[in-house]
Amino acid sequence: MGNHRAIVVGICAVLLCLGCEDISLPDSDSGTSIVGNIVITSAKDLEILEGITEVQGNIVIGPQHNRCLTIADLKSMSSLQRITGKFQLEDINQLQNLDDLVELETIGNGLSLTECISLQSIRGLKDVAITGKIELIANPLLENLNGLEKVVTLQEALIIDGNDMLSSLYGLTNLVSVGSTDDRRNVLEITDNPILGDDAAEAFASGIEVHGGILISGNSISP
Repeated sequence: MGNHRAIVVGICAVLLCLGCEDISLPDSDSGTSIVGNIVITSAKDLEILEGITEVQGNIVIGPQHNRCLTIADLKSMSSLQRITGKFQLEDINQLQNLDDLVELETIGNGLSLTECISLQSIRGLKDVAITGKIELIANPLLENLNGLEKVVTLQEALIIDGNDMLSSLYGLTNLVSVGSTDDRRNVLEITDNPILGDDAAEAFASGIEVHGGILISGNSISP
């Protein structure tokens, strides 16, 4: 139980908006699962996830007060196997890849990578089944989507916007459908990726079932 108390203290420190009452812990036979949403605002806070195999909720990693958060690696998450909610990285500096997520198998309600200014590769997600929604926004060094091969269905949306070096959508080869049958909003947006090309984006969109609106614009035209 001592370990559980330590985890509770750490969680209370990082749950900025939700409050400690939104967290419950497993019984004493487990100790490797956290129930609740986790907000991490410093590299040191990542230590709370050491040895954790499952988070039954969201993991949101990003800075306070709109300042870039410096994180060089995600080694503290190397045991994590399942996130039942969303996994969000926002305004992160120095993180070049997601290779430390070696055990991760499932993200149940979406992936969001926004303004991760050093991120070059998401190949570390190659064994991860992701459902819900994917947002890849303003990651200036991300060149391709290799690592998303296990993404088959996104019930909410796929948003790919403002990735300056993105030249290919090949990693989403196995994506079959985006959106739900009653969606009227845009569920597929591929915009302002200047190297990708609108023609490549349109070809990609034509190969999947899209249950909702499509917005493709601002991508330069491939020769």
